[in-house]
Amino acid sequence: MKKYTLVQMLQELEKNPDLKFEYQGEMDGKELEHTVPGEFVGLSKNHQLVDDMTRKNVQWGFTLNSYFTRPMKRVSVGEALHALEEGRVSSACCIRLVESVFVLRHGGGDASLTSIVTQLGRPVSLEELLYGDWYIREYDKID
Repeated sequence: MKKYTLVQMLQELEKNPDLKFEYQGEMDGKELEHTVPGEFVGLSKNHQLVDDMTRKNVQWGFTLNSYFTRPMKRVSVGEALHALEEGRVSSACCIRLVESVFVLRHGGGDASLTSIVTQLGRPVSLEELLYGDWYIREYDKID
């Protein structure tokens, strides 16, 4: 999952104030006094950084070493496969509390040889396609 620094998160919120982010921790591993990993933050109507549940201001609870992720949104299988095809993301499927992350594997220059596999090479199952909960995941990197 893509990680965002505090500055990157604020830039994303400036572009889209409706986004939500989940605080994951500090890059240097230190624990902060007023923040808890798993806390969801977003912007209030007057553009302050607030806890998503309590709506209390939290902007001073983070440091430049804080990092965040965007919560995954459930999508249809078609949307997940389309996102894979576009190549900007990987797709995740959760079934019976087991998550598998899928990518496209291209077999040479022939597009008909493209297959959907896990990062370890296992092909997608019929059960995952029919009954799995599908999500779109951003690549795990900080620009």
